Amino acid sequence: MNSQTITLHDIAGFCTEEAIWKMMADLSSMVGTPAAPPSLSPAVVTVDGSAFYVSDNVLPDAVFMPPEQPAAQRQCAPEGLVWAIGALACYAATGHVLFGGRGGTYQRQHQEVALPVLPKAMQQLTPVVQRCLHAKPGERIGAAELHDAALEQLERCKRKVRPVAPKRAEEDSTTKNTMAGQRWPEEMSEQ
Repeated sequence: MNSQTITLHDIAGFCTEEAIWKMMADLSSMVGTPAAPPSLSPAVVTVDGSAFYVSDNVLPDAVFMPPEQPAAQRQCAPEGLVWAIGALACYAATGHVLFGGRGGTYQRQHQEVALPVLPKAMQQLTPVVQRCLHAKPGERIGAAELHDAALEQLERCKRKVRPVAPKRAEEDSTTKNTMAGQRWPEEMSEQ
């Protein structure tokens, strides 16, 4: 990777809900295809414009490996990649690695583990991410269902986005200080 490449490590904790849904959609679309990476970690998830990719330099990161994955095995099953996508979504939202930085290993070693709850502003993500992170691979959301859910939520995000501030209209010689499409007479703006 060159110095211009932005990875998930660079933006973790600063991602919007929409960006996380986009990442989940992009990564889940690869699961079960020849383009599927052997494993996922923040160092290999790259951002280019508004799309997320996986770099060719895939290095396994134990904390982003699913609980069923033996440490020496580099290739994740599709269910393991879904778990990794959920772990990456948590990392993107919070900037923190799951289970105090111990990831899937911690989940494997403990009978019951509380699944993460994401920030309130991202409440739609929590149930989907929790379904990705089930300890048992057969109980996880499938990659196709995850992809569909992410696309649906992306559309919801696009519909709910509102401008932070109103657009200013062009000034002319009789008005000044335009806000919210209203024009104030010159004498009011100088008070």
